[in-house]
Amino acid sequence: MLTGNPLSRLLAATDRLRAHHDALREQNDGVAQTGLRMEETLRPLENGIRIEREREEREAVRIELVAADAAAAGEEQDPDGAIEDVRAV
Repeated sequence: MLTGNPLSRLLAATDRLRAHHDALREQNDGVAQTGLRMEETLRPLENGIRIEREREEREAVRIELVAADAAAAGEEQDPDGAIEDVRAV
């Protein structure tokens, strides 16, 4: 075939595009694998943060319930956790 032939130019362009597409696909696969490895690395940390946050929320609710129970019983709770009877004052 002649190099000036439109069909040969189209075939050459198609080959270049295919090669570029393959290179981009390979690069994308590498990026995707890196992202998956990062996700696997961070998952335990994220789970630990979530567990700690849930523990703190449960503790805050527990403190609120203790304070509400103390208030209902006529007692006052100090910030350090000591309970004093308000009725005797």
